[in-house]
This record gives sequence, structure tokens and C-alpha cells, in this order.
Amino acid sequence: MGELLKGDLSYTSAVLLCMGIDRADGTMVLDRKKNLQIQWPQKNNMSLYEAILSVMKDFASFIKTDFYFPLPTWSWPIRNNVSVHPLGGCILGNSKTNSVTSADFKTFGQVFSYQGLYVADGSLSPTAIGANPSMTIAALSEKVAEGITGIKPTANL
Repeated sequence: MGELLKGDLSYTSAVLLCMGIDRADGTMVLDRKKNLQIQWPQKNNMSLYEAILSVMKDFASFIKTDFYFPLPTWSWPIRNNVSVHPLGGCILGNSKTNSVTSADFKTFGQVFSYQGLYVADGSLSPTAIGANPSMTIAALSEKVAEGITGIKPTANL
């Protein structure tokens, strides 16, 4: 099988994903036509992005790579960062004055003032976690499901 892949770029390439804790000042809103508009101010987070790019460059040097490039969308003229796990928007809390969803064990993830409406994704988190949040998102979702169904998760679930 290895012989078949030798001419393939994926055989000699690796993807390095870098994550960090930004200022969490981005927004996602629907415009008048109900299209999602994402505004992610980069200026306030440039020190984080520059640190990530520096680490990537150092890593490329350490492994003696022939070639590396940052995320294609980071190059001119686009210069945009990417988030595959946008977090926040329906954060957990104790009241609707400072949050959207309930952190109480009995109603965990339920939207305040909307009985039976639950959120079970990354929007429950108030900010970036600093590492890949997929396990945190899964744990939050599992907790919401437990509250709705009453079924306690087990290793076999």
C-alpha cells in the first residue's frame, strides 16, 4: 500500500493545527436576508496569531521541512482566521440576566423562559477553552441529554 501512496502529497505531508485562547469578541448574526454574517475582529487578537505563526515556523525548522505554509486563508488577500468550533452565544449561567441557558442540574442546557428548548453544543461554553473543545462539547451535550432523558451515561453508552 505504501508504494501506491508515494506519489501522493498526503504521503509526505502533515497538517499542524494550532489553537489558543483569543479575546472571544467575535459575533455571528443573521442579516436581513437571514444569511449568517460572521464578524471576527482580528486586530485585538494579532499577538495570539503572531505567536501561533512563530511556533509553526519554529516547528517547521525543527523537523527540517522543505516547505510549510500557514492556513491558506491566512495569506494575502484574504487574511482570515478560521474556527471549526465557534463557542459561546448561549452560555450557561444561573439567570437570564447574565446567560441564555440554565446551569442548574435539573434544567442543564435549557433556554431560560423556553421550557423544553435545550442547547447541546459548543455555544454553551462562554469562551475558547485553549485546546480542541470537541471532548468538552461532547461532555456538555451528554449532560444535557442526561437531564432530558434521566438516563445516566455509562462506559457502554
